[in-house]
Amino acid sequence: MGTVTLQCVILILSAVQVFSIQTLYMDDACVSSTVTYIDTAAKIKASRYRTPRNNLNCSLVVRARPMDQLVAVVRDMSSSCKYTMVTAYDGENRNRKIQDMCGSSEYSLPRRSFTSSQNAMVFTLSTSSVSTSCTYDIIVTSYSTGSCSFGFECNNGRCIDSSLSCNGYNNCGDNSDETLCSNAVVLGAGIIVAIVLGGCFVVICLPIIIVVSILRRRRAYYARF
Repeated sequence: MGTVTLQCVILILSAVQVFSIQTLYMDDACVSSTVTYIDTAAKIKASRYRTPRNNLNCSLVVRARPMDQLVAVVRDMSSSCKYTMVTAYDGENRNRKIQDMCGSSEYSLPRRSFTSSQNAMVFTLSTSSVSTSCTYDIIVTSYSTGSCSFGFECNNGRCIDSSLSCNGYNNCGDNSDETLCSNAVVLGAGIIVAIVLGGCFVVICLPIIIVVSILRRRRAYYARF
């Protein structure tokens, strides 16, 4: 019974994972500059914790496929500019700064969506000696231009992996991959969960109900004598 329950839990977790993407934590790249290759998309956060360590100077290189470019979309941003700063650069060197990111809201940014001119971006994290809360949520997506025979073609002409459509994230940069399918995401998730729960019911609950029913009939039979 325990094995069956574990299998059901794994199935439910797998269903949830369908709608998630890889998460990169910038403070993991503080020992040395880390290069992460992205085939489809990834989520960048400053730290695994709400308050990152003090006196950090981290550098995360995000690299797409050789002929692709990257689009970054800021979904959430909250930190004190005096104590915590995330900076985005175009390319693997730091000659072309895109912008510094900090403040109480992503709406205070000059640009909430920006692209690379090459197949890489660099994100740096700097913290001071003063501890402060810091939350960042940046979606970085690999895209190509031109023919989009096997992917999803965005309204802005970018071509992203077809698996990113209707996943709840703005991977196109103009949200065209989510505009017409928000209901489909909810419906699809509901169908998957319903199938998983239904399967668990058939495997676990139905046999128990049958056994209990048989035992009750036997008791009722012997009670007559």
